[in-house]
Amino acid sequence: FDNYNGLMWLWEGFKKKSISRLTKTIQNLPLKTREALTLLNGKLNSEDSKKLLKTSTETGLKQNRPVIPWLKSIIDTINRIDETHNDFILHPVTHHPLINFEKLWGTEEQIKYFSDFHRLAHCFRVENKNPNAVIYQ
Repeated sequence: FDNYNGLMWLWEGFKKKSISRLTKTIQNLPLKTREALTLLNGKLNSEDSKKLLKTSTETGLKQNRPVIPWLKSIIDTINRIDETHNDFILHPVTHHPLINFEKLWGTEEQIKYFSDFHRLAHCFRVENKNPNAVIYQ
């Protein structure tokens, strides 16, 4: 189960100054835990980490594996599109305002990207012992 959203929120928590100052506590962690943190630090602090995360997410999607994308990156992309593109552009001749479809298409791409994860056929097996229960999958 590829829960990139949970992984990245945990990682963001570990990067907080209040946590990184706990050197004595970190030194007392089991060796395997410290090695895992060092490995994550190397992979997630690299410049290619966002590209690697997106590639891994898309690979999981293509392989029909249950994947939870990092929601913050999708929201950041939508916000960046919103901030860098105007809602309207002026017609070059008449100077009437026209809807900026480039902005709408960029936002639509991100929404489709997110909704693709909801359409996957990876419902979890649910054992229902109560015949009156309503189960959402």
